Amino acid sequence: MLEFFLKKAAHLSLHHPKRVLVSFLLALLLAFLVTGRLRFETDWWRLLPTEQGALKVFVEDLKEFGHQQPLYILLEGKQTAGLVEVAQSLRRSLAEMKIGGEKAFKRVRWGIKADVQGWQQLLSLYLPHPQLYVQEEMVQEFKGKLFEEEIRMQVRKAKSLLASYLSPVWRELVLNDPLALRNFLFKRWRQRSPWAPSLTEGYLLSPDGKALLLMAEPSFPAADWGPSRELVQRLEELKRAFPKVEISFVGPHIMAVGKAGILRQDLMTSLLGCLAIVLAIFYLSYRRWATLLFVGLPLLVGVQLTMGVASLFTGGLNLITVSFAAIIVGLGIDFAIHIYHRYHHERAAGRGVSEAIEITLTKTGKGVWTGGLTTIAAFLTLGLARIHGIVELGILVATGLFFCLLATSLVLPSFLIWVESRGYRYTRLGEWGLDRLTSFQRAHHRKILIILISLAIFGGYIGTKVKMMGG
Repeated sequence: MLEFFLKKAAHLSLHHPKRVLVSFLLALLLAFLVTGRLRFETDWWRLLPTEQGALKVFVEDLKEFGHQQPLYILLEGKQTAGLVEVAQSLRRSLAEMKIGGEKAFKRVRWGIKADVQGWQQLLSLYLPHPQLYVQEEMVQEFKGKLFEEEIRMQVRKAKSLLASYLSPVWRELVLNDPLALRNFLFKRWRQRSPWAPSLTEGYLLSPDGKALLLMAEPSFPAADWGPSRELVQRLEELKRAFPKVEISFVGPHIMAVGKAGILRQDLMTSLLGCLAIVLAIFYLSYRRWATLLFVGLPLLVGVQLTMGVASLFTGGLNLITVSFAAIIVGLGIDFAIHIYHRYHHERAAGRGVSEAIEITLTKTGKGVWTGGLTTIAAFLTLGLARIHGIVELGILVATGLFFCLLATSLVLPSFLIWVESRGYRYTRLGEWGLDRLTSFQRAHHRKILIILISLAIFGGYIGTKVKMMGG
């Protein structure tokens, strides 16, 4: 059956090379378009076997208690008034923001507006005897607040605050503490934290009044890649809408999108780095730039088609499967090297194009497919693992190697035939000193065998001391 397929592949490559190349280019283009939907999963909990058992309960509880994933917004400017004005506009924009037809945020908080009862209880303990909570360095300032003129001024300020717009919490605080003795309590709080409430609607301001903190709770978890990515884009647009104030965002959603970008960068770095190394070694062997296309094209087809399949069926790549491309390049390069080297050898020996293609695919191709299928079977056994990431890695690598085999058997021969029509010539290759190595092996085969067996035994002994890392 395998020999029949290889003969058919040789026939297609010889008689319809352009159709084969165009068909694979169209498939490559389709896979490239589909890859645009590929997402990068940064939630490592999804890699674990959480369908049953104690781990499932643990993960569900962890997600339930850790469901709140706040977004922190830091505003920095030169004046407090300007910060508050921007904060009010930003609050409204965040509250009105929608993603996918739903509200982007459950709530937007800007200070200590919640827990009125808690503040009332705290002040009920503090206000009857505020002098007991005043630190020694604040005693003189505290006495100054008790003069009649100072009391009148504080009462007028309290009336002014009550007449202006105040959040309900601060209205309650002003009514219960018209002399603003709470400020001494806030000063002690500020010594323990860089942030303290401001009377300007309860915003959390830095001591110098040049930084303001907002908090918002997104209505979807950070693990939802699509909404999180759109949220980050919308937040960047908001930053540009307020050029006079420096706005920074931090939170799980920002980190998730950032990690996805790192995964994407790691994928491209590993793929391009691995591809550059194997092609450089290949060039050193054949010394012709055109040969890089002979092995590079099947690898490109294999990796790109696999990414298209991943986008359609697995939805994306995770912390484990992001390495699949380098594995495919490292293993798939062997298929193309064997096919090209045999074809080069036959053409340099004087055989015609048709004869060289048939011999290459039916003789060397059979061994290449046998070795490739055994490697694919080995990676498919990873499907027995309980770790989702390992299962997906095995499936993706097996799929990629299968595409590389197809491309090596169809695309590479068709490309070689197309290049032949451009006057490409083949010459005998150097031996790279392998003939001398073969002679040495024949003369000292017993010694070499003893050394290798000894190294294997020593390696096995050392291997027994290897320990699995926990945590």
